Amino acid sequence: MRADEVDSGTWGNLRWVLDSNGKLTISGSGAMKDFLGYQGDEAWRAHKSEISSVVIGSGVTSISNSAFKGCTAMVTIRIPAGVTSVGPFAFESCRRLRSVSLPDSVSKIDTYAFYQCSSLKSVTFGSGLTKICQGAFSDCTQLAGAALPYGVVTIEKYAFENCAALESVTLAGGLTTIGEKAFHNCSSLTSITVPNSVTTFGDYCFQNCTSLTSARLSTGLTRICRGLFDQCSVLRSIVIPDNVEVIGQYAFRNCVSLTDVTLPDSLQSIGNSVFYNCAKLRSISIPASVTLIEYLAFYGCSSLTEIVLPRSVTSITDGCFMCSGLKKVTIPSSVTQIGETAFDRCSALTDVYFRGTRTQWSAVKIGSKNDALLSANIHFG
Repeated sequence: MRADEVDSGTWGNLRWVLDSNGKLTISGSGAMKDFLGYQGDEAWRAHKSEISSVVIGSGVTSISNSAFKGCTAMVTIRIPAGVTSVGPFAFESCRRLRSVSLPDSVSKIDTYAFYQCSSLKSVTFGSGLTKICQGAFSDCTQLAGAALPYGVVTIEKYAFENCAALESVTLAGGLTTIGEKAFHNCSSLTSITVPNSVTTFGDYCFQNCTSLTSARLSTGLTRICRGLFDQCSVLRSIVIPDNVEVIGQYAFRNCVSLTDVTLPDSLQSIGNSVFYNCAKLRSISIPASVTLIEYLAFYGCSSLTEIVLPRSVTSITDGCFMCSGLKKVTIPSSVTQIGETAFDRCSALTDVYFRGTRTQWSAVKIGSKNDALLSANIHFG
């Protein structure tokens, strides 16, 4: 039986019709006019709780801001070839929307476009996509996978934040930037391979990805950002690529399953609390290029039994090696200062190998709460 027309009207160049089955049909040509929130600025949005499906005609070239925001009954939408962009908040809180297929013509998914689409399980991305904007799929808690096409250059901050069901992500070549917390709290994500084209990560990009067991990083990186894998509690091993000079603070904090880390010869700085509470980290080779190891860098690495510091290090910062299992430490003659609590709680420490003379050791300024260091056997030369 043919559905009755419930309401209809025009919106800019476009015409819309809503029928009694909840089907909204939008036809015409050109860009969809923006919704500015003024009184009377509603069109089909006056019926947003009644809309269950949307068909957009082939002449439409964009989906405007907030176009279907809060259409809580919408289950399906058909987006035609020719649409080039999906506007900010376009589908925010469309809580029954299950799947979306974006045509090859779509180049940008704008800010929070699919925010809180909590039933969205699958998205097909078209080949023309270049940018996924801030929070575009944030809180899509049932989204299971994201296969991004070659040509996506930027994934902005929070893009897939809190996508708790996201198990797999495919990142293709051409990608250069992944923003802050882009995959934060993706607690089902098991592995990630970052293409070598990526040169920039935002802070806390994979924080609290509690199912992540392996990660391959881009060779284009020169810096590991702050909190990159913070709280990734089942991550077992990581190879820091050649050319990385700095590992930012909290990068691997509370990675309690991390056993193996490979550091490159290019590395110069290990930031504050980088390996904080990596309780299963068994060994680490600090390259000769490292000049700075910051506060609490290896705090709580209770499985770490030996540390050899290179000659490039001139000071050991506060709380740096509070490791209960540490038995041996080699300190170069270049070190002139050891900070407070640097070796506090190192109850197993028995031997310190100082690569200098007794006189040089006597000149080292040693801060308070380093009793374990001072009571160990000191070997010179």
